[in-house]
Amino acid sequence: IRPYAGPCGVARSIWHRVLGLLQLAKDFGI
Repeated sequence: IRPYAGPCGVARSIWHRVLGLLQLAKDFGI
């Protein structure tokens, strides 16, 4: 795993993190 995967990799990881948070919020009914 490279420490810097480039803008595309960084954006993708952030996007997956956001999706995960949205899923958690939906599960908790927020």
